[in-house]
Amino acid sequence: MKKLRPEIKLLVTEYESGLSTHELAAKYSVAQSYVYNHLKNAGVTFRKRGARIRLPKEHIKKAIELYVRNKPLAIIMQETGIANQTLYKYLDAYNIPRRRTHTASKLHKDSIIEGYKQGATIRDLSHRYHMPWSTVRSILARNDVPLRKRGGISKNSNITTYVLKIYEATELYTKTNMPLNQILSRTGLGKFELIRHLRACKIQPRKK
Repeated sequence: MKKLRPEIKLLVTEYESGLSTHELAAKYSVAQSYVYNHLKNAGVTFRKRGARIRLPKEHIKKAIELYVRNKPLAIIMQETGIANQTLYKYLDAYNIPRRRTHTASKLHKDSIIEGYKQGATIRDLSHRYHMPWSTVRSILARNDVPLRKRGGISKNSNITTYVLKIYEATELYTKTNMPLNQILSRTGLGKFELIRHLRACKIQPRKK
């Protein structure tokens, strides 16, 4: 069994719990090839294209409720583990009209451009302004901002930060009696996000 870095182990866990390589790439603002190559090197057996694990109904319901309440897509992803394209499919299935997305982009355009020029990465800006990394990249490209070469995940990237949060939350959940709402408040994680991770790791729920 290969010894995997924590962030790669997390990718494996989340892929095996149902997220696609596309959704993982969107969640952590990295290239899909990065996700695919690390999963492959970790010995993961890939699902057939288009095949996926059925999402829990409560996650779908929660995602739709957050969307209708105008919550940012990044927050919906964090709370439910459902990525943009998957969410859109459910919205279309329930005949729920999509929101206009250009308003937020225009509002933050100058800040995004300035932040990128000062050294922030597309991943950082995506997380800061709660929008897909592809939207940030499009804003920069449309305004003729030269893009820096993409590298791997840095020490300050979203996924590394997330690993630290999810590990802390798991430790608190399994080794202390701290109430769930306090764990979520302390780590900044969403309830469905933590529950999904605990299920993927086969951690039994606390006895009430």
